[in-house]
This record gives sequence, structure tokens and C-alpha cells, in this order.
Amino acid sequence: MTTAEHRYFGTGATQGFHTDGTLDPIGLVATSLLWFERAAPEGGHTTIFQAVEAFEHLRRSNPGGAATLMCEDTLTRVATSFHPPQRVTGPAFADLGNGLRARWADDGNEIWQLAGDLGAQRAAMVEQMRQRSQPGSPYRLDIAIPSRTGVVLCNGRVAHGRTAFVAGPGERILIRGLYTTELS
Repeated sequence: MTTAEHRYFGTGATQGFHTDGTLDPIGLVATSLLWFERAAPEGGHTTIFQAVEAFEHLRRSNPGGAATLMCEDTLTRVATSFHPPQRVTGPAFADLGNGLRARWADDGNEIWQLAGDLGAQRAAMVEQMRQRSQPGSPYRLDIAIPSRTGVVLCNGRVAHGRTAFVAGPGERILIRGLYTTELS
């Protein structure tokens, strides 16, 4: 896949929160490595949303509402780099053998199932999670990562994104690795 085929790889636009492995089952892509060979000269800060921690707080305060984000029809992730785009539907959060894991997405490549009996309650839960991901929230980190630095993310516990950046051709080089083994 070339950078031009991916919605965000070939652009300096803001990228919303997501977990890697869009088309894979929740928890399969356990670790993401982002290596910043060259950081953008302006912007491009990495944003991290401690999605599982935020969800656990939500689940303690509203267990029934939080459960609506764990249903098999909750969230459809869309991979726009394929023609036609591919979709996978599943929970936004799941209790797996290794604990609670996230597939949180709020990057424009997601479809939340907000119709039916659970629709209004699920919409309220999605909104509460979005509020927890905003700047100033204790669940959000914004990090300016310098060149020649790597970030290892527990892909099943945090969602990540980036702020907009300005860079000419070759001024920003990011290498991404996805792994099925979770680092502890």
C-alpha cells in the first residue's frame, strides 16, 4: 500500500483516536511501534487516549450504559485504503483472557450503531468517552516526539492519533510496526 492510498498517511491532517488493526479482531494487534525517524518541523504531536482506563471509570459509574459499548454490533471500523472499502463490526471494548481491551475509534473511519433499543444509551456513552478524550482530560496525553525516537503503545489499552502537521516531502518520516504480542 502506498501512502497515497491511506486516508491519513499521505497528509498532514489531524488524525483522530483509533487503535491499529482496523480489520482484525479486538486484541489481535496487541502492540504498535511508532518510530519517528524524522519528526515534522511543525506540529504532528502524538495524542494518546487511555481508552481502557477511561472506560473502566465509565463502567464503575454506569455499568449498564458501559455494557452497550461491549456488544458485538457496537462499532463498525472502515478501512478506506481498500477498494472497495472494507468493514468489520464488533465491540468497542471486550473482556479478553488478558483483561479489558479496546477498539476505540473516533477518527472518521468508524460507524457507531446508535439505532435500536440501545441506540440512545450507547450514544450517551460514546459522548462521555469523547469528553474523556479531549485536551485537558486526565485520560489524554499530547506528546511532541523528537526525531530518532520510538513510542511503543499497548494497542489494546490505548487509542492514538496525532495533531495536524506541516512538512515538505521527506521532512517527516514515520515507521509503524504492528505486533500480535503484547509487551508488559
